[in-house]
Amino acid sequence: MRTRARSPWVVIVEGGWSTGPPVELAVDFPTDVCAGDLDGDGHEDLVFSARGEEDHAPVPQSIFYGDGGGDFSDPVPLGDASGGDCAVSDLDADGHLDVVIVQHDQTQERWEIDALVFWGSANGPQEPPSTMTTHGAHFVAVGD
Repeated sequence: MRTRARSPWVVIVEGGWSTGPPVELAVDFPTDVCAGDLDGDGHEDLVFSARGEEDHAPVPQSIFYGDGGGDFSDPVPLGDASGGDCAVSDLDADGHLDVVIVQHDQTQERWEIDALVFWGSANGPQEPPSTMTTHGAHFVAVGD
């Protein structure tokens, strides 16, 4: 993933070699990407967390649903956040992947910002998210 420019590039790799040219995805100021089959179709999907360039203002987080052939859907907005790290896992053991996005802001008045949990369903993550107090966490990890 290339993050210096506004839009990241994704290179699809099979067996250790690229299978084609990079795919550019429309995401402004991404901070992280996580992958998982969010809609249960057997193909990897991508979630990009992002935040405003200068003031870390909340901006739409984006899901790109994969088709299994190296192409992705147009971005599907997933709520506004001042996104930092993200993770995908089935947190509630219901068989659907959930998305966790920590929010972080460098300004003093925003250290009490909460992480967001978008609970999964057969149609992908749902809004509104639940919040989890994290006091401006920078990273997220999930495990069993």
